Amino acid sequence: MKGKRLFLLGTIWFFCLFAPTLSVAHRVNVFAWVEGDTVHTESFFSDGTKPVHSQIDVFDPEGQIVLTGKTDEEGRFSFKVLEKTDLKIVLNDSMGHRAEHLLSASEMTGAVGSGYDKGHEQPPEIKQEEVLCIDKEAIRSVMEEVLDEKLGPILRKLAVGGNKGPTVSEIVGGIGYIFGLIGVALYFSNRSKTR
Repeated sequence: MKGKRLFLLGTIWFFCLFAPTLSVAHRVNVFAWVEGDTVHTESFFSDGTKPVHSQIDVFDPEGQIVLTGKTDEEGRFSFKVLEKTDLKIVLNDSMGHRAEHLLSASEMTGAVGSGYDKGHEQPPEIKQEEVLCIDKEAIRSVMEEVLDEKLGPILRKLAVGGNKGPTVSEIVGGIGYIFGLIGVALYFSNRSKTR
């Protein structure tokens, strides 16, 4: 009788210790950022592996699907911005994992409707005094494009680096919680024996 109870307690202890680790190892993340008129997404599991050929759905603020696509071999997916609006990007993995990322319209500063089109750039007019007139919107648009290009890799690293798994305090807290549950179980089992 005592051997069965000890075996049962050991089995419960084993699953309590390793079950949280197994569930965290398969959490999937999706991160999105805007460069120019293109939205880039990068997806990854918490252990660093990439979800390959996973479905990505893009929703508008009303919840309607605007675009559907699949991640590539690197877990990435990109698409052109059609309209400056808030977007919800949802990753659905083949194993049932799901992740969401909200991309606000304010992050799409250099995207659609910026008033600057490189393909139709007009040469600056030269007046008789040879004064060069520069449009503020053109400068702003060029600066946004350059910043998007330069900050894209940094944003990608922040997304990957911000998810390193449980901290020491979370692990110690979890072990303390497990000891507390075992203590409550032992209290009630000994209480029923004394009656």
